[in-house]
Amino acid sequence: MRASRHLPPPVTHGMPRTLALALSLVLGLTAAPVTAQPDVVAEIDRIATAAAELAATQVKDADAVTLHLAPFLTDSGDDTPLGNRIRSATHLQLLSTFSATRIDRSASVPVESGFTLSAEIQPFRQVVRVVVMVLRDRSLLDGLRIDLQMSAEVQELLLPDAVDQPGDTRREIDSYEPDDIPGFEVPLDVATDAEVGRSLTRGDRDRFSFYVPASTAIRIWVQADMDTQLFLFQEGDRSPLAVNDDWEEPGGSRLELQLLEGWYVAEVVGYDDAVSGPYTLHLSEVAATEESAPQPQALPAAIRAGERQLRAVGGDTPDRVELRASTPGFYALDARADGVGIMMQVSHPEATRPLLDASLALDAERQVATLFVGAQPLVATVAQLSPDGDLTRYELAFVKISPKRAFADGAAATLRLAGGVASQTLRLFDADEYVAAADGAFGEVSMRVFSLPDMREIEGVPHRQFDDMATRQLSPGDYLVEVVGVEAGDTVRVCWTRSRSTVQCIR
Repeated sequence: MRASRHLPPPVTHGMPRTLALALSLVLGLTAAPVTAQPDVVAEIDRIATAAAELAATQVKDADAVTLHLAPFLTDSGDDTPLGNRIRSATHLQLLSTFSATRIDRSASVPVESGFTLSAEIQPFRQVVRVVVMVLRDRSLLDGLRIDLQMSAEVQELLLPDAVDQPGDTRREIDSYEPDDIPGFEVPLDVATDAEVGRSLTRGDRDRFSFYVPASTAIRIWVQADMDTQLFLFQEGDRSPLAVNDDWEEPGGSRLELQLLEGWYVAEVVGYDDAVSGPYTLHLSEVAATEESAPQPQALPAAIRAGERQLRAVGGDTPDRVELRASTPGFYALDARADGVGIMMQVSHPEATRPLLDASLALDAERQVATLFVGAQPLVATVAQLSPDGDLTRYELAFVKISPKRAFADGAAATLRLAGGVASQTLRLFDADEYVAAADGAFGEVSMRVFSLPDMREIEGVPHRQFDDMATRQLSPGDYLVEVVGVEAGDTVRVCWTRSRSTVQCIR
C-alpha cells in the first residue's frame, strides 16, 4: 500500500494579504495586530477549490469510480454551518472537476468503502484550521491544511446547529430509510399517476424507481416548502439525464420529457445539507396529443458541466440548450444520435449568427465541439439534417477538458482524438504570420483557430509553398486550436512555427 504523505504547510497562495498576516501571527512570524475581517464567502470558495484540486490528484476520473464526500465535522464531532457550507461548495467544485467519477454525499455510504474526501474543522483562538484528507479504504492518501482567519462571522458559523443539540426534537428521523441506497428505491407506477409523501432529513436523499414500457412522455415533480433538487437517471447510469431545481413553485422541482423504454431512477435531495422537511413527489404520464405532447422546450432548459442528458430533436424542431459552467474554462460538447444525421451550432442567446458551427460532417451522427466558456452565456442548437425527420432522441454531454498548451517553436505535439476532435491552446508573444501543420495517421486533418476569450474564429490562407498548410496573421495572446480528423486514426500530430522560420515542422 502506498505510504501517506505528510500534510503540507497551510495554504496561503492566493489568499488576501490580511489573511496571510493572520497566519504569520499564528505561526509566530510577526507581532503585528490584524484588524481586517476576511471575506468569508470567498474564503469558503477558496477552501472548496483547494479540496477539489487535492481530490483530483488522487482519484481517477472514470465511470467505475465513486468518491464519497463525508460530513465536514469539527474535531469534537460537531456539525456546524461552517462545515456544511464548505462541504456544499466543495461538492459543486467536485462536479465541475470530475466528469465521469460519481460524487456521492449520502450519509449511508460507509467511509471505509472506496475513495472518501473528508475534512476536520479545528477552531483555534485566531484561526480555524481545515484539515482536508483523501482516503481509500480508510487509509490516508494525501492531505492539506488550510487556515481561515477567525472573525465574529466565522465564530457564529462554528456554533453547532440547534437541531444537533441533545434533547432537541426538531430534527426528524426519516422513517423511510434506507430509500437512499441503490437497490432500495421506492417503486412507482407511471400508469397510476403516483403520488408519494416523504420527508428529507439534513444531508438526506430519497430514491424512486419506475419502468417505462414504451416511448412515453412523463411528468415528475416535487411539491415542497423547502428548496429541493430533482435528478433523473437511467438505471445503472452515474450521470443524470436531467436535473431541475428552480420550478416556478417555491421550493419545487419539475421535469417533463419523453423517455424511451426502460427503468429509471429519480432522486430528490435538498439544495444543501441544511434543507429538511416534508414533500410530495408526483409522477404521471402525459397524453401524447398535439396539445400536450412535450416539445423540445419541455426538456431541461440547460445542461451543466459534467452532465449527460437524453434530449429530443425533430426535423422541424431544433433543440436549444443553455450551457452552464460554474467556473470559466475549456469544455467539450458532444452530441450523438443513432441513425440520424445532426448538426450543431453554439451562439450567444440573442445573436443572429452562430459563434461556432460545430458540425464535423454533413452526414455525421455525432458532433463534437471544443470551446471556451466564460462570463457570457452560450446556447447550443442541435438540429436534424432532414427537415422531414421524426422526433428522435439524442445524447448530449458537456464536460470540462484541459487542452495541452503549445508554442510556436516547431515542436510537434501528439493529440488524442475524441469523436474525431482534439484541441490545444496556443500562446503567442509576438505579432507575426504563423503556420500550423497537422498530420493524421490514416486520413486528412483540418484545423480551426479561435481567439480567446471571445471565441472568434480566425480563418487561414493557403501556404505559399505547401498546399496542406495554412498561414494566419496572429497577435500576441492565447488561442484555442481545434483539430478535426474524423478518419485520421486515434491521434494526430500538430506543430506551429512562424511562416518565415526555417524550422521544418511536420513534412
